[in-house]
Amino acid sequence: MLASAAWMIRRCWRGTAEATRVLLTHDVSTIITAYAYDRVRNGDRMPGVFEVSREVPIRIAVEDILLISECSRPDEWEGQVRYLPNSG
Repeated sequence: MLASAAWMIRRCWRGTAEATRVLLTHDVSTIITAYAYDRVRNGDRMPGVFEVSREVPIRIAVEDILLISECSRPDEWEGQVRYLPNSG
């Protein structure tokens, strides 16, 4: 099962990186973040990850995502993993 999940994550990342799309996830404690950091360490393209806690009310998450989308450049999040809501 784990090998299958890892394959799906790699495939997702290839598509995300090729399309230069930031990845949004609720999976804050799984292989997704580890794989993102591995891509950066290996010099592979990683457009960015935003991890949204399941504890965040949907309204707050949507507002934060819209604000980021409207107020940042597409390449601004390259190689970064960020957590929402931003507590700092």
